[in-house]
Amino acid sequence: MLRLLPLLLLSALSTATHLTSVTSLTCEASSCDVAFTTSDLTSDSPISGKITFHTNDIVQYWVTTNTSDVGCGEKVLAGLPDLTPPLSISLLEQDDRYEISSDTVTVTMMKDAVFSINDYVKEAAPLSWNGTTTTQTLAPSASASAVLGGGMQNGRFVHTDSCIGIGVDYNWEDEGHPNSVPWYMNVDVATSATVGVLRNTWAPGMYSFSSTSPSTLAHNETARFDAFYMVGSSPQDVLASYTAVTGPPFLPPIYGFGVGDSDCYHNDRHGNSTSAVLAVAEKYRALDMPGGWFLPNDGYGCGYGEPTDGDFPTNLTSLTSVVAGLHDLGFYSGLWTSTGMPNIVDEVGTAGTRICKTDVGWIGDGYEYAFDGVQLCADGIEDNSDARRFVWTVEGWAGTHRLAVMWTGDDTSDFEYIRWQIPTYVGCGFSAQAHVSGDIDGIFGGSPKTYVRDLQFKALTTTIMSMSGWAENPDKQPWTWGEPYTSINRMYLKLKSRLTPYMYSLSRTAHDTGVPPLRAMLLEFPDDPSLYSNSTGTAQQFMAGPSLLVAPVYRDEEKRDGIYFPTASDGGEAWLDWWDGSLVASKSDKGTIVDGYPAPLDTLPLFVRAGTILPLWPENNFFDEKPHDPISLELWPQGESDFTLYEDDGVTRKALEASPPAFARTPITMCAPADFLMGEGRKSEAGDVKITVAAFEGAGFDGQLASRAWELNVRAAAKPQGIEVDSEVLVEHASEASFDAAAEGWFFDASVQGGLVMVKVGQKKAAEGFTVELKQL
Repeated sequence: MLRLLPLLLLSALSTATHLTSVTSLTCEASSCDVAFTTSDLTSDSPISGKITFHTNDIVQYWVTTNTSDVGCGEKVLAGLPDLTPPLSISLLEQDDRYEISSDTVTVTMMKDAVFSINDYVKEAAPLSWNGTTTTQTLAPSASASAVLGGGMQNGRFVHTDSCIGIGVDYNWEDEGHPNSVPWYMNVDVATSATVGVLRNTWAPGMYSFSSTSPSTLAHNETARFDAFYMVGSSPQDVLASYTAVTGPPFLPPIYGFGVGDSDCYHNDRHGNSTSAVLAVAEKYRALDMPGGWFLPNDGYGCGYGEPTDGDFPTNLTSLTSVVAGLHDLGFYSGLWTSTGMPNIVDEVGTAGTRICKTDVGWIGDGYEYAFDGVQLCADGIEDNSDARRFVWTVEGWAGTHRLAVMWTGDDTSDFEYIRWQIPTYVGCGFSAQAHVSGDIDGIFGGSPKTYVRDLQFKALTTTIMSMSGWAENPDKQPWTWGEPYTSINRMYLKLKSRLTPYMYSLSRTAHDTGVPPLRAMLLEFPDDPSLYSNSTGTAQQFMAGPSLLVAPVYRDEEKRDGIYFPTASDGGEAWLDWWDGSLVASKSDKGTIVDGYPAPLDTLPLFVRAGTILPLWPENNFFDEKPHDPISLELWPQGESDFTLYEDDGVTRKALEASPPAFARTPITMCAPADFLMGEGRKSEAGDVKITVAAFEGAGFDGQLASRAWELNVRAAAKPQGIEVDSEVLVEHASEASFDAAAEGWFFDASVQGGLVMVKVGQKKAAEGFTVELKQL
């Protein structure tokens, strides 16, 4: 039925009312008032419009019969109060049009009421409306373009020549849209020039895009159109504008980067008591299994007291005890509810919960109702503690990205589930949904193999959760299926824990810029036209930040076909295998495709971009199990590269709200010969490699280490002639055993990763920084 809706809308256009002409257009400051006539000669209702430049690159076009209309208002448009600096715009009237220009954007309003912006997004006909919908009709782009966005559109991320639903559909599977957003990007494939469009509405809609005939974009509201147009040179630019308007993606607390465990614990195996969660938490630790948080209550009759306590909600003292017990084991905790949060003040302020999950049984009506429910949870956490919001929800909307993790709903796991989730997550990033997920191995179905394959790739995302109690094998903990699966799952959860400083830094980048940690390949390589496709292969891989290419296995196979290594505008990229260090694509290769990559069950196809600087924590099972000392830097030198390590206390809002903000940024740079990792046998050309860890920037934070040790693992085919730290010679160890026992020094092992230089720097003050040089002369 959803696929037919655009046709029904098109058939209604012949009887719809539409704008016919512009009778006047006058501008004052950065805003222009427009008056229209319509095809409805019997109506006395005036049709007025307004074109407002909020910045040089952000323009609002508004048409309505209700001059007091504000659409979503400040709930979604969180940035608008700050987007009104004085602007200089010009108005040029010609015989058939008005042209309104800022420094970078030109809006053209034809006198026959056809609107366009930069001659790239252009109406084919004036706005129209009937008794149920208002429709905008767009002309095909003059050049090859791709349509992205729409929020969470399950199973796809490119919407060129297709239609997408914007609204609640309760379809958690492929082709559903459980967290859709009235927003899309139109990207010129040849130049990367991008226009993003946000419809300011709570009404459901349907967008039918075509590259050869008019596209129709309709919402279920009449005689009302309100849209923000954001223009940039790339999708990244437009994401920055989008998040300036709708607010930044939230920065999760650092415990949220550990795996979450969600279960009502209300069936026979757990004794119908929230306190039963403590035994499960103890098993995580007994099995040396990383884990970050629990949601031990879902509102389906479990309550949070002992069985004798009566109806939900029950004994707050019991909940307080459970939360404290979980915290002693290194877990944070929250509540999962289908009934609202009437007791959130006491649950957060007294019992100490720090997480909320809204169930579709509560917020399933979606739109403004769901948005308000999620806001209630976020406020409930932040108004009653110093903690940051950490909320999980479904049926999100524009702006929900600043409030919550959005997940795909109650899915049934099989290999097909893994296949369609990957492009789903990739697509979410184009709507600033920086933290998205699906239950590990689904809530229904599942198997030992699908659990492993699903967890493998989700370990390279930010926030993940298992959901127990409904599958044939009802528990979804990482040890559910026994060996060898338990050990493989442990390995990937430990990798995820060690990667936290990298993913946390990327999450701060998302908060600051809108660019997500989990990135479509084209976000990093926008000038590669082959990446603007939902085709099998390229749609089933992604970038974890700028450095790691992840190509999950999504079939019941022990190999992976169709892994695509893209090229960059400067002539190419070198890619190396994470596991053995081998060179899989060189700078001279362009658009390399690898088939038959060996991927036994314990192997996730994972690759590193040459030039990568990757910070890792010591092995840990939860974020504050031990000091983050030493920090390891995994390095693949090539040319000039940089990374900024971001740190704060991980728990409170001081990094976001204090004055000055309480955080530390540590710039790290690496300079090496341009072909250091290239050539036959990966022999490096002569030249030095210099790694500089600068003094931290920022006000610092509670718990910051004044000094720490650093370990550098540098991929190099040849042994250095020597290593210096701040111009002082570092001792070379004769054996790896001697190196391991020492606090400082270096050792070269030609048999690891194609050649690995291991360096221990020792304690260095965070306020001073240091430089390491590998002498290759």
